[in-house]
Amino acid sequence: MKHLLSFAPRFVVRDEVILPGSQRVLPVEYGFFPPECPRLRASVGACILLRFLTGEPPGMFAAAAAFIERAERGEVVLELSPLVLAETAFTLESFYQRPRREVARTLLTLVHRLGVRLAEKELLLAALEQVQNTGIHLVDAYLAASAAETKLPVASFDRDFDKFPNVQRFDPRP
Repeated sequence: MKHLLSFAPRFVVRDEVILPGSQRVLPVEYGFFPPECPRLRASVGACILLRFLTGEPPGMFAAAAAFIERAERGEVVLELSPLVLAETAFTLESFYQRPRREVARTLLTLVHRLGVRLAEKELLLAALEQVQNTGIHLVDAYLAASAAETKLPVASFDRDFDKFPNVQRFDPRP
C-alpha cells in the first residue's frame, strides 16, 4: 500500500522531448509527441495502472513501472480511456480503501505524465479536479462536467449535482 502516491509523483512532467539520435529538442504538449518521434501506441488496462500505483505485487509493479517509464522516454504512448480511469479510481477507493480525494490527486498526476494520452481529456481533468475539491464520485463529477459543457440538465435523484453552479439537476419524480 505504501506505493500509492509515494511512487508515482517522483516522476516530473516535462515539456520538451529530445528526438532519438539527435540533439534537437522539441516542445511538446502533455501526452503529445511530435510525429518524427518513433513510438508504439498501446491501450492501457486498469490492471497496469493499479500495479503501478499500489506497488502490488512487486513483480507486476516492476513491469508496470518500466512500461510507464518507457512512455516518459517517448518509446510508447499510453492510450487511456475514461472507463479505465473510472475503474482504476473505483478499485483504489473500494478495494484498497484509499480516500477519494487522494485518488483524484494521484490520477491527476498520472494523466499529466509525458506519454499518456487521455480520451476526453478536458472533461476528465475537470472531473478529477471536482473530485479533489468536493469528494464526489468520479463518474458523477464526469457527468457534471459533461452537462456543464453541453448545457444539458442532469436527471438524477442525487443531490450532489446541486453542488455545481453550472449544472442543472432535475428530479424525474412526478
